[in-house]
Amino acid sequence: MRGLQAYLLLTVLALVGCNDAPDQRLVQGVYEVVSVVEDPGALPLAGPGERWFPYAPSAVEDGAPQRFLLREDGAVPLDLARNPLYSEDEEGRKQIALTLTPKAGSALADLTRRLVGGRAAVVIGGVVVSFHKIRQPILGNSIVISC
Repeated sequence: MRGLQAYLLLTVLALVGCNDAPDQRLVQGVYEVVSVVEDPGALPLAGPGERWFPYAPSAVEDGAPQRFLLREDGAVPLDLARNPLYSEDEEGRKQIALTLTPKAGSALADLTRRLVGGRAAVVIGGVVVSFHKIRQPILGNSIVISC
């Protein structure tokens, strides 16, 4: 069932323009942001347990980050308890509502507790579709990703 849900999530994201090139082989999840660069031609070497990810092509604007160095250790996979739901907010921004499994929700709470004051990125299909400053831990199993 999890494979079908991941496929549905990637399909919805591709259809709404949050991700132009879905790739199911890469890990979908929430990662700690180590570094952000605007010039993709000047990427420093990734350290152990770190990996560079591009920003979703449809999300890139002038001055927006182009690449994210993310820590793979402790990343939270997007293990879904139910199919994702697509909507738009009152300003027309696309949103995907996800309900995580209890295990993934608990791991997300642990990660965001550790990252308060830092940044986290959501990776779908091998690209960062959303990144946020963590102001408080994310508790519970439901999250909404805006893109």
